[in-house]
Amino acid sequence: IISTLDLFITGSRGGRWPTVSVKPAAVPYPAYDVLEASRARSFGNKYLNYKGMSRYYQDILQQPVQLTASLHHHTGEGKAAMQKAFKALSRSRPVFIVGIGASWNAGLSVQYALNNVGIMSYLYEAAEFYHYIRLPEHSLVLFLSRSGKSIEIVHSIEKCRQSGATIMAITNDPESPLGRGADICLSTGVAFDHAISVNTYSSILLTGHLLAQG
Repeated sequence: IISTLDLFITGSRGGRWPTVSVKPAAVPYPAYDVLEASRARSFGNKYLNYKGMSRYYQDILQQPVQLTASLHHHTGEGKAAMQKAFKALSRSRPVFIVGIGASWNAGLSVQYALNNVGIMSYLYEAAEFYHYIRLPEHSLVLFLSRSGKSIEIVHSIEKCRQSGATIMAITNDPESPLGRGADICLSTGVAFDHAISVNTYSSILLTGHLLAQG
């Protein structure tokens, strides 16, 4: 994804925002190369648009545009929230990363990025976190969720409140229960995908890696 965007991020920890240079690659839109029109009609409009391109494929082709929009959000409207997140991350230990499904998978990369800069973090599936993890003092819990509505994550918010943990969210919907319940909400700033998580997944990765660069 980073190579697709030809994205370079430089900077150091300590509150400085990294310098970002983005040059989106040229993306072809081979509408009729995906499926012939006659074959497309056999699938129906639920999965394919009138040009024969699946909506999933459209979402894939939109990644350079959507990730550029996410970067612009984090360096513009969302910059204050990101700087607040930097400060919270610098004074909180340990860090728990929590997600479900694709968001949990994104957490693998975010965990690596944080550990790579010396911030020890632990990744948990949301149900496991809710039922079995005891939070120590001064913890920070980073929830990853494109919808911000997954029931295990919503229930975990109160658990974090009771333990005094700082709640941080990376989500596509800042008005969701997670977005409203978090102490710090980092909106990804991208449009929702049609069905399968594509741009929302990629933008969670991007936001998590920017957070680690703080």
